[in-house]
Amino acid sequence: MAATDTERLACIHGMWDAIAFGLTGVTPSYAAAGNVSLDVDRGDGVLGTRTDCPESDARLNVKYGDPASQKTGSLDLPAVADVRDGILFDDETKEGILDLPAVIDVRDTVEFDNGTKEGSLDLPGVADVRDGVGYDNLTKEGILDLPAVTDVRDTVEYDNATKEGSLDLPVVTDVRDGVGYDNLTKEGTLDLPAIADVRDAVEFDNATKEGILDLPAVADVRDGIFFDDETKEGTLDLPAVTNVRDTVEFDNATKEGTLDLPTVANVRDGVGYDNLTKEGILDLPSVNNVRKSTTFDNATKTGTVKLPAVEDVEKDVEYGANDTEFKGTLVTTDNEFPIAVQLSGINVRLG
Repeated sequence: MAATDTERLACIHGMWDAIAFGLTGVTPSYAAAGNVSLDVDRGDGVLGTRTDCPESDARLNVKYGDPASQKTGSLDLPAVADVRDGILFDDETKEGILDLPAVIDVRDTVEFDNGTKEGSLDLPGVADVRDGVGYDNLTKEGILDLPAVTDVRDTVEYDNATKEGSLDLPVVTDVRDGVGYDNLTKEGTLDLPAIADVRDAVEFDNATKEGILDLPAVADVRDGIFFDDETKEGTLDLPAVTNVRDTVEFDNATKEGTLDLPTVANVRDGVGYDNLTKEGILDLPSVNNVRKSTTFDNATKTGTVKLPAVEDVEKDVEYGANDTEFKGTLVTTDNEFPIAVQLSGINVRLG
């Protein structure tokens, strides 16, 4: 059953309860036009002039307006966690706690805070981030590989001072001459000997070379001279100059022999000498051709020839050594010595 005009007006103006309780005959009272919604008949043909706030400006789920045409607010208020830190809202009953990052904590060039700020946080390239480390919301992964401690200079700390290099570099005296190293700030000075200066059969220079230096035997080294790291001593004795052939140089031409050899005419007949390249031709007389009592041939022989006395040799006859050693003094007549002989060319008296 449709409501009467009286019931409708009572609903509009809040008198529904009175009608519901059977209170009829009540004289209606009309609200001021300013308290009636815009363009709504207040019951006597006068339209209301009240303007209600839009639903979007009324708190969420809050009902308002005329009962017959109530509105429901749709304005949702942010949580305090979503309002800038320190900002009061909701009739100052709430205070925001949202803290904004500093520009140094926001990615470079990213604007925020209503476009009033721009981030300055620059991210490293993957080549500058440790290998395997994910970053930038795991959209990137570092590829920076770190060297092992054995490949880093001794005592150099790295990796946030958690590691220390152990690589020891040789000194220049231990590096081949002319070889640059240590970022070309150093150059080796180690000179290698020639193979002619290295002991025979000894390998060196990474087994690419072999020495050819042969050492003499001790018998070939001057007596008293130490060699081969003083582990050996020469035993070669050199002859004295008096024992070396005359004019022959030796001992590195610092000495010359003085030994003179006799001629073959002064060496006993048949005796070979001078490395058997010569043979003596000196013939010795027999003892019966040598003055009596005269020893010769190294005193192994004694002559037996007896010379007459001068008084037994004809006067003025010379004899003896070189026929001049003695001169006879004997004076004779033809009848005085009828018998005479000649001895070795000397007239000697007999009897």
